[in-house]
Amino acid sequence: MVSMSPIPPNGFLMHYLWWWIITVSVGLHTWCFFCLSRDWNRKRRLIAGNALITLNLLLIAGTVGETWFRYFHLETHEIGLTLGSRRWLAVCANRNPMGYRDEIWPVTKPTATRRIAFVGDSFTFGWGINDPRDRFTDLIERRFAESGEPMRVEVMNVGKPGTETGEHIDAIRKMIEGFDVDEAVLCYCFNDIDDLTRSGETPRAPYPPPGTFTNLESSFLLDYLYVQLVARPSPGMVDYFDRLARTYWDPQSWSIQCYRFDLMIRLCREKDVDFRVALLPMPRNGKGDYDPYAVHARVAGFFESRSVPVVDLLPTVKGIPSAELVVNSRDYHPNERANSLFADHIWEAFYARKQAGSPGDNGGMNRSSERKTPQQRNGKS
Repeated sequence: MVSMSPIPPNGFLMHYLWWWIITVSVGLHTWCFFCLSRDWNRKRRLIAGNALITLNLLLIAGTVGETWFRYFHLETHEIGLTLGSRRWLAVCANRNPMGYRDEIWPVTKPTATRRIAFVGDSFTFGWGINDPRDRFTDLIERRFAESGEPMRVEVMNVGKPGTETGEHIDAIRKMIEGFDVDEAVLCYCFNDIDDLTRSGETPRAPYPPPGTFTNLESSFLLDYLYVQLVARPSPGMVDYFDRLARTYWDPQSWSIQCYRFDLMIRLCREKDVDFRVALLPMPRNGKGDYDPYAVHARVAGFFESRSVPVVDLLPTVKGIPSAELVVNSRDYHPNERANSLFADHIWEAFYARKQAGSPGDNGGMNRSSERKTPQQRNGKS
């Protein structure tokens, strides 16, 4: 549900310069007025002078505000179409050639290395988190590095905003065939079924309409004020989460989703790749009347019926106010605290007990050296 469109290279520089041109111009005209109006009627001069001073103060405040939101303020929006979100994307979200917020992965896997791909959407991507090292995937990789495990573990963040289950299948396939991953972890979020939602309207961001005298899409200050003070959710957004929840009990939609889940499972098992699932909770911020536990139980039940290890992270945030788990009041994506909780519970569910267990069972670590090479999987010697 977020846009991946960055701001232009110069960040609407000419529009920003106009703030300064107009502010300086009005300031000079005000100075000229007071120099040349000394012979005016006192009342007229007072009224005109106060009006000009007020206009100057407003322009100065606007220029300072534009400068702050353009160059210093970093804040995302839940759907991501605001200029602030697009600036955050350009400043904080360095992406590799595949479009993922991670380092460039060598095609050839280093020796004595186990690769784990965490596949998901904007929650996995770390939308709204300025430092990628605070994401749950990076925290888990750090845990592996500190665990003393002789085999190096490379955690690959394969999260991309706006993607859904169908695209996650393709991502898993590319990671298996292109990067020889040993394990794929599906980081499933409540809205990953969005493309199957039966509704007449796709939710849209409350974005400002084209202006007559000014372009709100090029002013960071006006864009921010519009979203904060004027914008209202589109009709399709009002009951969006409830409609999503109903999709899980729509026979046709759920049947398609189960089929896609089975494709993931089959893909990994055919390629001798471990497959696990982490159900990420979506902080609700008071949106919707649906029961998230029922939705998570339905998804978890499916994977358990297929003997796929699954961890439900919804209980990890139970009792914590949503405001303490989201990146900001306008963006429901999980913040650093939520990501830390996710990392702790994924580690405990999938890896900690394995490492503390018998030498022959190390969460798939020992098997990685015994797995078939990509050539062997394709029937080549």
